[in-house]
Amino acid sequence: MLFMRPAAARTRRDLPHALAATLVSHPRCTLSELARGAGISRATLYRFAPTREAIDEALFAAGFERVEAAAAWFDQGGDARLVLEQVTATLLADWELVTLLFARMMEEQQRVGDLHLLPERWAPIGERFEAFFLRGQAAGEFNVGFTAVWLADFYWSCFYGITWSLARGRLAPAAAASTLLASFQRGAMMG
Repeated sequence: MLFMRPAAARTRRDLPHALAATLVSHPRCTLSELARGAGISRATLYRFAPTREAIDEALFAAGFERVEAAAAWFDQGGDARLVLEQVTATLLADWELVTLLFARMMEEQQRVGDLHLLPERWAPIGERFEAFFLRGQAAGEFNVGFTAVWLADFYWSCFYGITWSLARGRLAPAAAASTLLASFQRGAMMG
């Protein structure tokens, strides 16, 4: 398999990002291809996690950490547009990890045949997103013609669409946040 190599991992902190970038573009790659795509040796990959399952678990956990960090912005309160910009910036800073998290959740839903199946760790995150949109509706900042649950789903649909384009080189990373926010806001914001 021949594929473009994402930015190589330069530090241990960069390694999950580099691995996720490779897996987003090539989800069925071998461990050798994964190591090569991340710019590391197989030995380094095995020190990070000894099996494919352990790699997936570590990246799944890292993706959740990024989403939880983004959801923490909801606790700040304030103008919904500004909060949403901060949430978006936090998510896009590690979009490959977040996208990989969603891809793995969707794979599991399809595997068991239940589109409502979500990991237990997702429930408080989903509730925070929905509560944010509900507060924004009450404050007149979000369109009340939609439910808060739908607004959360719509935001994630916009996010996933943006990251799909990023992964395929169809959108410049510098345009990701503004494109995502414009797409979402035209359909969900008041005024």
